[in-house]
Amino acid sequence: MLKYLRIPALILALLVLVCCFFACDGANTDATDGTDEPTNAPTEAPTEKPTETDAPDTREPNIVFSEDFGKYSVIVDDASGGEVKTLAKNLTDTLNSCWKVTATLVTDKNTEASAYEILVGATDRPETATFREKLKDGECGFGVVGRKIVILGSEDQYTETAVVLFANFVLLDKDVTVRKYMTEKSTKIVDATDMISVMSYNVKVGNSDNNPAGVTTMIRNYMPDLLGVQEADGEWMSVLNNRLSKNGYAYVGIGRDSDGKGERSAIFYRADKFELIESKTLWLSATPDVVSRVEGALCNRIVTMATFKRLSDGKVFTHANTHLDHSNSDVRSQQVTYLDRYIKEFTDGEFIVTGDFNFQPDNRVYAQMMSLGYENCAQLADYARGREDNTFTGGSMIDFCFRYGNTEFDPYFYAVCDELISGKTPSDHHAVFFILELK
Repeated sequence: MLKYLRIPALILALLVLVCCFFACDGANTDATDGTDEPTNAPTEAPTEKPTETDAPDTREPNIVFSEDFGKYSVIVDDASGGEVKTLAKNLTDTLNSCWKVTATLVTDKNTEASAYEILVGATDRPETATFREKLKDGECGFGVVGRKIVILGSEDQYTETAVVLFANFVLLDKDVTVRKYMTEKSTKIVDATDMISVMSYNVKVGNSDNNPAGVTTMIRNYMPDLLGVQEADGEWMSVLNNRLSKNGYAYVGIGRDSDGKGERSAIFYRADKFELIESKTLWLSATPDVVSRVEGALCNRIVTMATFKRLSDGKVFTHANTHLDHSNSDVRSQQVTYLDRYIKEFTDGEFIVTGDFNFQPDNRVYAQMMSLGYENCAQLADYARGREDNTFTGGSMIDFCFRYGNTEFDPYFYAVCDELISGKTPSDHHAVFFILELK
């Protein structure tokens, strides 16, 4: 009988040995896997957020994994200006919305350093100083130092550009770059001294669904240097001016109806960056200096023009902002003829034209604009988020920024700003945002 039990016993012993072997091998694999936490991590959750000293990260350095994003805090320099802090808050909101995490915004002086931080501006963290060594005066950028993301400019005004760029690249590349990893190799440094950010936004007048808080939040998310608005009546202008003036904006432009009332195609600008040299509002008709319209137009239509000098280097350019009629292409064609004439009479220098044009790229009036020498900045931009997307939520691409001139305007970035604010689209148009280099 014992003779027959020996064979099963031997088989059982062999199975035990094999299981032990694979169990040990599996434990070794877990301990050295570069994407998982070490096996000697505590089994109970720590009572405080791990820091670099009490919980060192043994994974491959200089890589930020998407699964880590929920651990990150956004750290802003306590001494940063209000605009940088506003943008840092908006970045935090963007990360939370994009990645469905709960990142928090805190200042460097009030927070103990941790392994998982997005550093905005000249913080007291050593990683910020390390990244600053890569920047020349006038430059800005973002990159990974250790396992921290640093967003920085050589000055506060350039840090603003860096934050906007990073937020947009997160949205632009979320399915490729950031979702998998950000590495030290993905560092992006640009010369910010030439950059001018521009937004065009139809804010949707006269509708109970319009959302002043959402609209101004969208604008502050990007903090454009120049902002052309459409469908902004007196009430809207009061709201926009009250809120945006706190961020250093001034504006030019009068209403299209008698006594300067009615909708404006106003231009807001950062008074700390530009000096206003001259401005004018003209009607798109044969009589530009009086309230008027072309035959067949449903509304009076205007263009507001403003010539600015950039304070940093004295460069001069003109921004024109308009809203063409929604009737038919024949009317819009006449208005483009007048628009082109009055802009070119106003300036012979570099200029950009923003607005709600109520035509699409396959329309003959768009082709008319091209034939007059205008170029669509969205198609020329080096980087674009939503280059082919609709800008009107009803389903069309009708909001543009055109350039005209020699031209010294070089489009760098373009975005259709289709993010939700508090779960809603603030207007029936998406804002369109550009970063242009004026060299």
